[in-house]
Amino acid sequence: MKWNIFLSIFCIIAMTSCLKKMDLSQDDLGPAVDPIELTKALGTGFGTFDYNEIKKDEFTSVLYSQRIQDSVNQNIQQEGITVDAITNDSEKLALDVIVQKEEYSGGQTSQSTVKWPLIFKKGSAKSNSVEIQDNARPPVLTFLTFQSLAFGSCYDEGDFPESCHKLTSTDIQYKVPPAAITQHNCVDPNECYIPAKKVEFDMISKYALDKDGKPLRTHYTLVLSPHVPFLSRVLKICTRGIYEMSSANQKILADICYTVNNYKFAPSTP
Repeated sequence: MKWNIFLSIFCIIAMTSCLKKMDLSQDDLGPAVDPIELTKALGTGFGTFDYNEIKKDEFTSVLYSQRIQDSVNQNIQQEGITVDAITNDSEKLALDVIVQKEEYSGGQTSQSTVKWPLIFKKGSAKSNSVEIQDNARPPVLTFLTFQSLAFGSCYDEGDFPESCHKLTSTDIQYKVPPAAITQHNCVDPNECYIPAKKVEFDMISKYALDKDGKPLRTHYTLVLSPHVPFLSRVLKICTRGIYEMSSANQKILADICYTVNNYKFAPSTP
């Protein structure tokens, strides 16, 4: 991926500053969190998880960015996703989405528009799944990440054991992205906020070990709200982790974020 290339270049330039920003050692984890507690925290922020709440002509725009150590935040790409068609039955939800993508690299911007067919098999929230085109990179749908974290994470068992720690959940007032202010009845556009929940936790992936034999530790930060269209309810998700750069024999700290910077509700039906 492009951000892996950027990580390598940055680490070669700034090796001496790596790992100073945050200590991700496993010495201060505290007790493991019961998976149901994470489900409750995320679910309270997201609201009802129901594919039927995805509406035709709903729109979301997601910005993918990264920050290496104390460097400036760098935008990598943006995707604008519009639900073009919906077929809904008892077994599956089929969506056609139009994806307008902008990619930023070397001071240049490339643009593309692709129509994606997506099929969501119905079942329990934990077993719902999506079918995508073979050998292709699907559009960024952050509610799928929510689904994976809320209904399938922190289980210290099986082939992929992991544990979660330091769970916090905070009610906040989240400032509406400037491009989406018209979607809310705000008296002052400069002071337009919606209720949201900020959830943070550390995940220890015991099946993924670094070269020192330590399990991978990732810090998650999510901002969620049910007061926006379904595709945008994960308003922001960031991960912070240490990455090994084999080319430089070095470890670096990186923050990777997906942030909703625009959304539109589907038009009301008569």
